[in-house]
Amino acid sequence: MFEGIGKYKGKPIQLHIDENVKPVAQRHRMIPFHLSDKVEKELIKLQEQDIIEKVEGTPTPWMWAIRNPPKKNPEEIRLSSEIFQEVICNVVSGIPGVKNISDDIIIYGKSQAEHDNALDATFKRLLENGLTLNLEKCEFNKDQVVFFGVTFSKEGISPNPKKKYATLCEPLRRLTRQDTNWNWCSEQETAFEKLKYELSSDTVMTYFNSKHDIDILVDASPDKTIQKTIEFVRTGQWFKIKNITDLEIDIKELQALRSISGELVTYGDTILLRDNRIVLPSELRVRAVNIAHEGHQGITKTKAFLRSKIWFPGHNYRVDNAIKECSACQAVTHTKRIKPLRMSESTENRVLILWSFT
Repeated sequence: MFEGIGKYKGKPIQLHIDENVKPVAQRHRMIPFHLSDKVEKELIKLQEQDIIEKVEGTPTPWMWAIRNPPKKNPEEIRLSSEIFQEVICNVVSGIPGVKNISDDIIIYGKSQAEHDNALDATFKRLLENGLTLNLEKCEFNKDQVVFFGVTFSKEGISPNPKKKYATLCEPLRRLTRQDTNWNWCSEQETAFEKLKYELSSDTVMTYFNSKHDIDILVDASPDKTIQKTIEFVRTGQWFKIKNITDLEIDIKELQALRSISGELVTYGDTILLRDNRIVLPSELRVRAVNIAHEGHQGITKTKAFLRSKIWFPGHNYRVDNAIKECSACQAVTHTKRIKPLRMSESTENRVLILWSFT
């Protein structure tokens, strides 16, 4: 159970390869002399562990050169992580009180007996499938455990202090960088007050219980770019664009909206208008263009119809592409074809040019 590397006994993993692709055989790359012994030892180790096998006497159409730059943490490298996640999930499925994320497995129970039963069932299931555990990374019989960045305990669920405080301190830490001017503004003051509050309090979220009263809070507009624009329109703090780190916010689109900020107004908490036209969220833009082009009108009329009701950055480009890719429009559109260049007929007669001087 806790020795060696396991070998999965379940259904073999099948990798689907396009047979129409021509195999690639790369040339052998020279391994640096100071790494040659380490590479050789690693190859022998992988063969002994039955992870790879040496191919001899059989030509292989696919050959890939070894890439051997040192890795910071080679044990954490994972190939085909989605397949690995599915395999572990299938192995532990059906066992009450057992969940996994990739190779991390958490076992829990309301009582010691319930926990122990789940632990025994997990051990049996792993043995049946030929999988082993790393004893050094295992934690048994804990009242509190950090799993997937969240702390679970008998009191409830709480954020991992390391990650929570790193996020809160980011505006303060930004001031310590060499390329940043010292400017203590409302953002730093808010972060400082939140940090003081978190250090003096213990925030814990209780576990879900369907028997208790439940309030459901949802975000009416999932478009974070529109929401951030509404915030800037109300506060006028467009200079904060350079401090945005949320990858779900389109900075380029936000800059385009900033250029017309004088024409933007808000209605309620979730609707953004340019004059009297709604600024459409990103997930509805393709549908809006398709509806505007339902009658297969030309580019000019389609754009005019859109502009009468809605607006969004890049709508001209989207309409142009949609009509160019419309099969029905292309079938009836007359395309002017340029005739190919005609070559002059060759002649065997020589051309004589006479110059006369008077």
